[in-house]
Amino acid sequence: DDTKTVGENIKMAFGPIAEKVARFNAIGEEMANPDADFDALMEEMGKLQTEIDAADGWDLDSQLEQAMDALQCPDPDT
Repeated sequence: DDTKTVGENIKMAFGPIAEKVARFNAIGEEMANPDADFDALMEEMGKLQTEIDAADGWDLDSQLEQAMDALQCPDPDT
């Protein structure tokens, strides 16, 4: 995609996991709300954690760097 940087294009391949990590982090922020449905949020967070763990998604930045190195990509900001 010519409208995205090299890094953004590579990250698209990891999109589903990146979205799960982002949602996991958003849930943490939602839990700061005293009116939040903590049971539902904890259940969703648990499911996301299982999926992220299975995909080794907590190490996403490192995986992106490895992919870019293997593909001999230019600077990710270009």
